[in-house]
Amino acid sequence: MENSESALKKIRIHQSLGTRLGLVYTLLAVLNLVFISIMILENQTDMLNEILHFRSDDTVRRLTDEIKMQTGDRMLSNLPAILKKYSIASATVFDTHGKIILRISDQTETAHPQYIDTEIRRKALETQVKGSVFIAPYRLQLNESNFGVEFIIPLQISDDSDFFLHTDPILLGDVTQRIGDLRKQIAFAITWVVVFHLIFAVYAVRVFFRRIGLLTQASQQLSSGKLDARAEWNEKIHDEIDLLKNSFNNMAGRIEGTIQTIQELNEDMHYELSVGKEVQEHFLPSAELLRQMNASVYYRPLREVSGDIYEFYPLRNGKRMFFFADASGHGVSAALVTSIAVMIFEPTIRKTLRLERIFSELNNILAKKFKGSLFYMTGVLIMIDPSGTIEYINAGHPAPILLDSQNDDLTELPATSPPLGMIQGAEYRVTQIPYNYGDRLLVYSDGLVETNFNSGEQINSEVLGRILRANRSGSVDDTLNQMTINHRSNEAGIKDDITAVLMELGR
Repeated sequence: MENSESALKKIRIHQSLGTRLGLVYTLLAVLNLVFISIMILENQTDMLNEILHFRSDDTVRRLTDEIKMQTGDRMLSNLPAILKKYSIASATVFDTHGKIILRISDQTETAHPQYIDTEIRRKALETQVKGSVFIAPYRLQLNESNFGVEFIIPLQISDDSDFFLHTDPILLGDVTQRIGDLRKQIAFAITWVVVFHLIFAVYAVRVFFRRIGLLTQASQQLSSGKLDARAEWNEKIHDEIDLLKNSFNNMAGRIEGTIQTIQELNEDMHYELSVGKEVQEHFLPSAELLRQMNASVYYRPLREVSGDIYEFYPLRNGKRMFFFADASGHGVSAALVTSIAVMIFEPTIRKTLRLERIFSELNNILAKKFKGSLFYMTGVLIMIDPSGTIEYINAGHPAPILLDSQNDDLTELPATSPPLGMIQGAEYRVTQIPYNYGDRLLVYSDGLVETNFNSGEQINSEVLGRILRANRSGSVDDTLNQMTINHRSNEAGIKDDITAVLMELGR
């Protein structure tokens, strides 16, 4: 759990506006630093190259003039001092054949080559001009990558031999100072840019992202159900974020007020539905009547009130009438339809006990009242005669199941007529079948077979028939409990009102 919360936190940080803007800002800052450094380097490098050319040329001219004042062996003996004066630490004197005749260095060397490099000798010979005391102009070799300079200066130590002076790469003093200054300038520029961006980042976090974070936190609290969540900070800038905070708080206040109103309405509605449930239960048979009819009932509304209704009517000569109806839909609208049906049904049976006339009158009144609407109901009307016959009308209802107590045969009572309230003037046909003492009759609404179970089990009329047979020796209460045991433990899978009535027929 902790690992998952940590991963979610990392995802939120990665996806946050501050993080993404911070990454973009850092990238732009790096690019800015690179650009400034390149500009400084380009500008200063060109300037250093010009200074290097000038200083190198000036240095070699002065060095040449000073060496020119020396003659013969005196030139060679004074040469180290002259070179040191110009900060030249090491140099080589060689003849036209490339043979080294003098090696000047401030470091102790254990061995050195006898001949100069061939390329250096070639460059030296290019400076040679006959007929001059000082043989030819000098040769200057610049290295712009490290601002180093090499000299090749022709020398005339004697009249019959030509010699050359080659200095190792040196850095001129003022150029070295310029390089140091350049590094300081780049370091200063980088430091300034870093400090500037840090100051701006701190400012952005304090002024913008802190407020955005508080606003985000408040919106998440509100979305999680904390209706009193508000974004709070001192308004000093009065910019768009402050305006957004005020808009959010106003919106949150309206949402809180609206939800409180809805909750109050829901509480009132729940109370009214509970009253409606209590009133509806008065339309249902009492426990005493169910015992007299040897019947068991499973009654489970989807909500407080149900669109299912059932009733027993004891009649003269031991006859019993049973009425069962299921209105389309569920909830308040379906409950009102069945309540109206019961209010019509009971006055009707006082006028006639003929099943077809009862359902015809009930159908015509409902069809007239609900004309043009989608309200209708399925129903079953059964007359049980103690002589051993059953008369019934099935108005589009799931077929009741009759279990023969002698041979375990199952007989379904299929639909014989259209649903009630659907077609004005529809005919309702009575069907008659025999029964034996001890037979069991199951009447149920379609909610019983439409429930989705977690196990994937499908309830249908065949399953109900098997349960009836398997529990024929048990009480009607135990048998009905076996039929509805999964319905009692699977609240989430119930999608409609459920009613099942199991009765044992006697004479």
